[in-house]
Amino acid sequence: MTDHDLERELRDHYSSLDAGPAGRATSRVATALTGAPTRRWSPARLAGAGWIRTTGAVAAIAAAAVLAVVLVPVWSHNRGPAANSTGATPMATPSYNLAVGNARVKLAGITKQGLVWAQLATAIAISTDHGHAWSDIPWPKDTLNAPDRSVEVIDSDHAWVLRESPADPQVFRTSDGGASWLSADLPVSYNPATGVPIGRLSFIDASVGFALIGTNAEADTILRTQDGGATWAVTGRSATLESVASDANTLWTAKTSAGSGANQLLRVSRDSGATWSDVQLPGLDVQAAYVQPGELWVPGPGGVTFLSATEGYTAVSCTEGNFGTRYYRTTDAGLSWSQVAAITRPVGAAPVFVDAKHWFQPDVAEADLQATADGGKTWTTLAQNGLAGSPIYWLDTRDGTNGAALDGGANGALFLTWDGGRTWQPADFSAR
Repeated sequence: MTDHDLERELRDHYSSLDAGPAGRATSRVATALTGAPTRRWSPARLAGAGWIRTTGAVAAIAAAAVLAVVLVPVWSHNRGPAANSTGATPMATPSYNLAVGNARVKLAGITKQGLVWAQLATAIAISTDHGHAWSDIPWPKDTLNAPDRSVEVIDSDHAWVLRESPADPQVFRTSDGGASWLSADLPVSYNPATGVPIGRLSFIDASVGFALIGTNAEADTILRTQDGGATWAVTGRSATLESVASDANTLWTAKTSAGSGANQLLRVSRDSGATWSDVQLPGLDVQAAYVQPGELWVPGPGGVTFLSATEGYTAVSCTEGNFGTRYYRTTDAGLSWSQVAAITRPVGAAPVFVDAKHWFQPDVAEADLQATADGGKTWTTLAQNGLAGSPIYWLDTRDGTNGAALDGGANGALFLTWDGGRTWQPADFSAR
């Protein structure tokens, strides 16, 4: 078979394939083949490009390689790292301009199913293929000019936006990807003289979620919805917005900046915020051990991670003595905790726990990223190509291979990795 015959057969074959949900990639291959000019590669041309020409089989191998990159799914949906991952990534964009595509990101997240979302100035950008392509969930009309927003996304259809208004705070909800929005008033109000309230949203699923909202002058009010955001009821109070819901009734709050010793460092409420109790973490009786017990905190944001209803993780850092950072695990929904690892330095950003063995630890002060595959016994500093020198404010990954990070804090840039944090690229939101 000649090269010309092989190329013609490839065009005909891929143009005939169904381009359904699983066929979008093959459709792109067909388009590329159809749009490419028919050409015969001469030995001279191949030699000039640094290739060795053998037979028409080279073209078949090249086509197979292209298909492998295009068709191998990026997301595995497994909690553990993907074995023998190819780390398929989009083309490098060294000249990427952070001003392109409203690239400044206030909040970002990765859902349980692996959808990546980012809060931009004009919309909520979402990607179901880890940043290869993006689409928009448009903002609800009444929040377009809001100075700040809190956002929660759990899938491509369901999203919530908190409008942080002193007199009329509201939560907007969509169940059709932003095609329509409905609003619900929150039964709270604030004196504008105390400042604009700020808030956070934390949803368990499409029905149950929490809103925390307050000002610097007032404790944060906790509200819960059990109907997807149509109605809200006040359920309690919290001393911090750093609250994470682990089920429909349980909230965890953490002091993510230096506090006054181990008291109230980590707290739990099992009645939706009506009452709170301190979480007892072993080895934190620092009042007698250190001269300055105030230098003790839970790295944030968030501070607590639950991988299931019973398995959870947290960390505590301290600048005094050789405390460094200690890692804790629970297997009984937080009724008891045990220390499972430690490192010798304190950190400023929350670790990411993929499973019991695979963790990632960003460090804002050192501007580096470390990884462990044995539950914290040994650590490896990742090269972070494309992100070196940028402190990671927030990091998440669901499978240990495909991850997202915000650099420098809120309103920074969103970076993506497809190879477990070894290389990074800025998210290109213009591809939407």
